Amino acid sequence: MPRNADIVKAYKKGASLREIGETHGLTAERVRQILLKEGVERRGPGSLTTSDYEAFVARHGQQVNRHFDRTKSIRQTVAHFEGEYPKSWIQRLLADRASEQRLDLRTPRPVMYNDEALLDALRSKATDGVLSAKAYQDQRTPTDPSMTTIILRFGSWSTAIKQAGLRGGKRHSAPTRKWTHEQMLDAIRAYVAECERTGTTPTVLGYGHWRQAHPNSPSFPTIRIHTNQRWLSLIEATRSRPTTSERSSR
Repeated sequence: MPRNADIVKAYKKGASLREIGETHGLTAERVRQILLKEGVERRGPGSLTTSDYEAFVARHGQQVNRHFDRTKSIRQTVAHFEGEYPKSWIQRLLADRASEQRLDLRTPRPVMYNDEALLDALRSKATDGVLSAKAYQDQRTPTDPSMTTIILRFGSWSTAIKQAGLRGGKRHSAPTRKWTHEQMLDAIRAYVAECERTGTTPTVLGYGHWRQAHPNSPSFPTIRIHTNQRWLSLIEATRSRPTTSERSSR
């Protein structure tokens, strides 16, 4: 086939599987299969020659370097181009670059904090001896230890705060609205009525969407817990009983 001949010719000139595939509308794997069928020997680490390597650098060096700049990892860069270019070529390219630019290609180790360093970080963020988790997160800089690191080391946020000689910030919880049984049924009834108008089937998921437009209505978990009734039972209950306003008008 003329296409296969073009693929073989391009590959022998140094084109990658991906580039050949993009030219012919094929995947890199399909190109590999065609080359195998045509009896073409794949390039590998053992096929490295000075001229081949120089051609590789001129043709694909920028692409490899851009990927490394994004990942900062030789391993990920090699894995990304696996099957396209020999591993040794990529490693040599990045090593040459590191030598020229005096780069350290080693993966940086995470910063290790001792207990006192973690406690000092907490104390530095406290105001009048008080520090809440939210206040720490709001003030934390990239060089400060994360809350996860602190909690894993001391077991809990409150324990860490006590170890630092601080007091935790007060938790302010929003008041919980108390719903009567009738108000809960009225919410279900209003949702069912809208479903009847639109010709849709009332479902738990649908009630959740409806509630987004009616934020003053109770959530279904709240209704389920307080009424101890399943969805279908609630639907039947709302259809068999008048609304609160209807009963009050009688």
